[in-house]
Amino acid sequence: MSNVNEITRESWILNTFPEWGTWLNEEIENTKVEPNTFSMWWLGCTGIWLKSEGNTNVSIDFWCGTGKKTQKNQFMKNQHQMMRMGGVEAFSLTFAQRSSLLILLRSKRLMQ
Repeated sequence: MSNVNEITRESWILNTFPEWGTWLNEEIENTKVEPNTFSMWWLGCTGIWLKSEGNTNVSIDFWCGTGKKTQKNQFMKNQHQMMRMGGVEAFSLTFAQRSSLLILLRSKRLMQ
């Protein structure tokens, strides 16, 4: 799949989750959440999916860092494992507030 215009919902799901197919997506979509509760699915590693009684879906990935142990270098080394995994060519960091961080990624995969 080399053209973003050729991606369909089905092709994205099958390419992203080849072992599972659409099972997890169907499970989340078909789950009816009881009032005053929520449902949660573990997506592996640090990812979770939350669904509310009002059908609000929130996907959270708690991996929010590079695994670095020092603040001396703010940026990932070129071709860091997370950059390679995401197909990232370059990134920049912008601090809008002390508590928020905007990470802008330019990905080869998204631009093809």
